[in-house]
Amino acid sequence: MKIETIFEFVRFSIDDNARFTSFDDLDWDELYDFSKKQTIIGVLLAGIGKLPKEHMPEKKLLLKWYMQSERIKEKNEDINADAVKIYELFRKDGFRGCVLKGQGIACLYPDPFARIAGDIDIWIDAGRKQIAAYVNGICPGQKQRMIHIDFPVLKGREVEVHYTPSYMYAPWANRKLQRWFKANAAEQFTHMVTLPGCDRAICVPTLRFNRIFILSHIYKHLFSEGIGLRQLMDYYYVLKQGFTEQENKRDRATLRHLDMYKFAGAVMYVLQTVFGLEDKYHIVEPDEKAGAFLLSEIMQSGNFGFYDERFGSLENETVGHRYFRITRRNLHFVTSYPSEALCEPFLRTGLFFWRLVHKEFNFLKLRSQKELEDPSNS
Repeated sequence: MKIETIFEFVRFSIDDNARFTSFDDLDWDELYDFSKKQTIIGVLLAGIGKLPKEHMPEKKLLLKWYMQSERIKEKNEDINADAVKIYELFRKDGFRGCVLKGQGIACLYPDPFARIAGDIDIWIDAGRKQIAAYVNGICPGQKQRMIHIDFPVLKGREVEVHYTPSYMYAPWANRKLQRWFKANAAEQFTHMVTLPGCDRAICVPTLRFNRIFILSHIYKHLFSEGIGLRQLMDYYYVLKQGFTEQENKRDRATLRHLDMYKFAGAVMYVLQTVFGLEDKYHIVEPDEKAGAFLLSEIMQSGNFGFYDERFGSLENETVGHRYFRITRRNLHFVTSYPSEALCEPFLRTGLFFWRLVHKEFNFLKLRSQKELEDPSNS
């Protein structure tokens, strides 16, 4: 099946004004595998529902698709409820919090329950030591990571408590990003929404914040693991909410300041090519050369790089193999994004020895076979 046919069906699924005509080239098994690899199964089901009966997939595959989508919906309902519990726990104990990424972004989708949910990330308005002391007071033995600490307070639910929303690998760029987060923090801890299926509101980032933050999150994961279309679809729906000319001027200045302007242009090309994002929603001008390279990486890597074996198999890899695999992979980006690609191995090496000295060996948890078969992360 041609990749253009896949992209046409993606656009058909997310845009009621789009048409799908490439029925002769459609391979349903291949499309299903693609939607699983890119973790957009639930979203593409909307496209199937718009098709004439004679063009729908065979009953067995259709049932499988519906079952997967129902699981996605149930997980979203559970995670939304748990996100409220986590948010209210911190509020009760005197902390201001803001639930990042997944739960808030899903509210922007036509069907909030179609987006595959991952863990819960909450940004707390407090210092690193204060947050760590609080978390370990409830769940002893939790080790601090670079920007978050795990908080397994709810059985079966991964919760990350963030000191800061994200980071960049180049130290000079990261300092600017952290200053931007700090300058824009107050509004995020007062922006309330009610998640679908819930009756109590929580704080999530504003659209203005997400236009920069979600892009920085995608940028970071390009070097640390890899990215899939689900992450780009999140950003598509952020931009589809619109922005004024003045807001766009400010966002462009911020992206230049944070050294993300070129990457933003690459992302715009992908959003235009795959999702059909209209010109009026482009935060910067699409960069065809950088965008084609980024799209190639997305198609080969899948969701957070779980399907990328160009630099070695991910299954049951050793710590050493993982280190050199990621380093080799990042050298692949040197000509496109030199500062981040070159700084990432140095930061990762420094963190390795810091954790070794502090006996934080639990960071070496590698991807299990279960994660390889069903990867989901916010």
